[in-house]
Amino acid sequence: MRCMALGTPALPATDVVTERRKRADLASSAGAGLPGFRLSALVAESVAGFALLVIPVGGSLHGWGTIAKHALERSAEGREPLWSRVLYWGCSVGLALLAACLGWALLR
Repeated sequence: MRCMALGTPALPATDVVTERRKRADLASSAGAGLPGFRLSALVAESVAGFALLVIPVGGSLHGWGTIAKHALERSAEGREPLWSRVLYWGCSVGLALLAACLGWALLR
């Protein structure tokens, strides 16, 4: 199916809904992260001792949840928007780099 005005393929209705849901998920996650960032800045000194525990636990939970959600969506919906795949793999690379930096800091 092509959009006549732009000459580009039109997305089926289910793909449009999927893309809108993914954008809403991203906005929701970012919206939750920003107050968390501010709160952590306010209490940084009192929770600094927990950093070595919170970072790997949070990264592991985030990674597991992202992988599970990605697999469920891929099997249920088939095609994903490009921006969703880029964010998924970018986050995976970022977590791997964070783990490497944490390991490096602990081994020095």
